[in-house]
Amino acid sequence: GASQAGVTFEEALKAERDFFARHPKLQPLQSQCGIPNLAQRLQFLLLNHIREALPTLRSNMQRLADNCREELTALGDESLEKQMGQGPFLLHLISSYVRNFADLLEGRVGHRLQEVPPAKVMGGARIHHIFHRIFAQAVLDFDAFTGLSDMDIRVAMRNAAGPKPK
Repeated sequence: GASQAGVTFEEALKAERDFFARHPKLQPLQSQCGIPNLAQRLQFLLLNHIREALPTLRSNMQRLADNCREELTALGDESLEKQMGQGPFLLHLISSYVRNFADLLEGRVGHRLQEVPPAKVMGGARIHHIFHRIFAQAVLDFDAFTGLSDMDIRVAMRNAAGPKPK
């Protein structure tokens, strides 16, 4: 606005002050109107918001940093890489991963102290449970002769035996 009309910012502020001072209905609101008051109010609101949000933001950042440190610690000792060299350290990480994966398949799931153990069977223990409990029971409950007459069974047995020598 002001620069397009060829007016400086200071001249525009003075014109705004004069406008609010000349109108009798706006004079009581003059301390609440105008660009300087708007800037002051916005600065006050921003500072209050920062003051309120900063403790939560700080605690969230601290929690995230702690989680990252825990994850890095779980990956292994950083000094171990320097001691072993990159190749052996990579082999160490891969073998640890394979060992953890095999433990999971065998049902030997390790939990950190702060983790809640799973409420149900997982990994290989879950596969074992499904195969030996659920599937085995379904096979035992299955009646192979349902819907077959004795005659159907005899015919099937004769056909399976093939032609008989005479």
